[in-house]
Amino acid sequence: MPLTTPPLSGVRAAVAALESAGLEVALGGSGLLAAHGLVERVNDWDLTTDAPVDAVLEALFAAELPVFAARDGAPDEAPHASRALFSLRGSVDLIVGFALLDSDGTRIPLPTRVTGHWNTLPLGDLAVWRQAYTLLGHPTLTSTR
Repeated sequence: MPLTTPPLSGVRAAVAALESAGLEVALGGSGLLAAHGLVERVNDWDLTTDAPVDAVLEALFAAELPVFAARDGAPDEAPHASRALFSLRGSVDLIVGFALLDSDGTRIPLPTRVTGHWNTLPLGDLAVWRQAYTLLGHPTLTSTR
């Protein structure tokens, strides 16, 4: 079955905005899994960055990329404990300071690491995403490679 994804234009614009500001960004979630041939459908694009929230917002503003929704990583969003989540046009979720809470409520940082490229997009680290999916109780990466 062929790979199904949202258009690449939105995720490419977000990556370009962040990289042009000198910020590291990486593709994660189902986009990362698709790049490795582990899934055939990407519902939305997940990007991560460890840059300061203000720098991320400045880069998005400079590139004229509107933020449609935002939330901070407050504990009431458990198990999510990232610093921020921005929804951008083109089905893009930008996770700033990606982190989750473990079963004891400890914040587990999940760093942005670029490990290669796919369709010109910087790829995140499968090991980091395996840890994320394990913390979320999602079997996608817990039983592969």
